[in-house]
Amino acid sequence: MAQQNIEDDKSESLVFPSDFPDDTPPKEALAANGVFFRITNRETPTRKCFLSDFEKDPDCVNTRTDLKRICSYGISLQDTIEGARETVGKFKNATIKRFIARGTLHERVGVEMQTFREIYHHTLWPYANVQLHTLFTCYEAVQK
Repeated sequence: MAQQNIEDDKSESLVFPSDFPDDTPPKEALAANGVFFRITNRETPTRKCFLSDFEKDPDCVNTRTDLKRICSYGISLQDTIEGARETVGKFKNATIKRFIARGTLHERVGVEMQTFREIYHHTLWPYANVQLHTLFTCYEAVQK
């Protein structure tokens, strides 16, 4: 339902959160479009599953530079299920059961771009007031 509201209400202004710095998101980022995956701690994704590093710890940006700092304001996604599975394997606390959520994004959600070394890794900078967790559902459970 929330996804439909976002798509249908073309009159709603698309603005980024007010705490984004001037260089965030990068100019190269494109309108979000397509299927993406997100690692979550819950089978039913919650808002907390989609917090950026900055939202979890605002001081983190003080120790990061360049693209890593800019990406702190967005969230990590993977564009393939294989990439999501590989990402789960990199988590330090591998004993925790993780879930891979799948969602279809569109231009009114935010902008994204491929970031960092892994080709499947993307960062999404959502527009203000977008409830990302409503756009994703559990795709599979993963436990090591």
